[in-house]
Amino acid sequence: MTTSNVAGQWRVRALLALCLLAAANWAQAGIVIRAGKCSAKAFINGSGVQANGDNIQDLSVNCVDATSDTSKYQQYLTGITGYNNYCVGTTVAVGKAGGKLKADPVQGNRYHCLLSGKASKLAQALGKH
Repeated sequence: MTTSNVAGQWRVRALLALCLLAAANWAQAGIVIRAGKCSAKAFINGSGVQANGDNIQDLSVNCVDATSDTSKYQQYLTGITGYNNYCVGTTVAVGKAGGKLKADPVQGNRYHCLLSGKASKLAQALGKH
């Protein structure tokens, strides 16, 4: 077996391992919470959001993996209290909608995350509470 064949096999195995890790990440259910209106337009116009048509990056949300019970969202409102509306969904639903979550803890809010994906699909995945 040549060196290039061995290197190629290792690349394939590494890629497979990364895919499995990504799938496992969505399998561990949690919840995602966005304060404010639950619409694609509101997400696109969110503070700090980078938008290109329906595609958004860096939508500020809270996310936790302690529960997948969306009715318990009020326990995780650190840094986003005082709103009349909250958009809440599971990490599994967000993942199925093509959303990508990135942990982004900030001072005073360890639950802060950044959400990216298609605003219209994310708005469907995050229901109003």
